[in-house]
Amino acid sequence: MILNGAKYSDYRSALESANGVYCLTDTKTGKLYIGSAYGENGIAQRRSNYIDTKTGGNKDLVVLFKKEGESYFEENFEFTLIEYFGMNTDAERIIKR
Repeated sequence: MILNGAKYSDYRSALESANGVYCLTDTKTGKLYIGSAYGENGIAQRRSNYIDTKTGGNKDLVVLFKKEGESYFEENFEFTLIEYFGMNTDAERIIKR
C-alpha cells in the first residue's frame, strides 16, 4: 500500500492521528462523494480502504467500479481531506458535519 513506505511515514502518522470529513472527487465527471472517517486508525484507515478496494463499499461507487473498472478509479479519483477532528471527537459530530 502506498502509505506504508518510509517516504510517507509522517503523512500516514498524521492521518492515523485524526478523524475527519473527506471528499472523493471523480475528476472526469466532477461528481463528489463526501464521507466521514473515525475510529482507531482515523482517516488513514478509511483512505487505505479506498486505495485497496477503490470503492470503500459505497453503493454508487461499486456500481461505477463494475461498469468502468479499476483503472478508471486510479486515473480519475482524488481523495481530499475537508475537515479534521481529534481522535476523541464524538463520531456523531463528525458524521453530522
